[in-house]
Amino acid sequence: KVNPEISNHFQNEGYYKFSIPNFDNSFIRSEINEIRKTYGRNTEIIEIQDIINTPLWTIQFNPYILEVCNAIFPNFGFINDFNLQINLVDNSGSLEGWHVDCGSELRDYNGDYLFRDDYSFAKIGVFFQENSIGMGTGIDVVPKSHKLFRLPRFLYFQFRKFLTAEYLNSVGLTIDVSPGDVVIFDSRLFHRSTPRFPYVS
Repeated sequence: KVNPEISNHFQNEGYYKFSIPNFDNSFIRSEINEIRKTYGRNTEIIEIQDIINTPLWTIQFNPYILEVCNAIFPNFGFINDFNLQINLVDNSGSLEGWHVDCGSELRDYNGDYLFRDDYSFAKIGVFFQENSIGMGTGIDVVPKSHKLFRLPRFLYFQFRKFLTAEYLNSVGLTIDVSPGDVVIFDSRLFHRSTPRFPYVS
């Protein structure tokens, strides 16, 4: 059964944050420490064979995460695109890190389907530490920015030409997360890693 509150928030804002009930961070803390020893403290791990069937791997199948997914996308399909990011912050470029995850689909595959009313694809982030001011490593989003894809394709690209980091910083939102929090967001939503140091206005 679709939960209207969850579904409406996701459709309107482009993201939804929730917490895994009774999350115990201690059961994966030693595992995370071992991974940091092996891979370093600032990296992205996509060699999933090293962590498959571990608590880190299986948490993506947590029943409550799947329940929220089903509330947003009834009878959803699951594509495993697992990667583990450790203190990974890259806010380089003219937009200071702001991007959409479907950008390569627009650039390399035409991506006309991204402008369809029935487009339904999201990414999920599970957090194991606080999104602390200064430390970063969390996620910032521009609420409602996925709705830019409601524009005709040519108008979307014209609008993109005028987007600046200054503007996106002014309308962006840092999501307050703690261990066990989950953020699911539309792949068309503008987002970035939370900067290590806050912007000074």
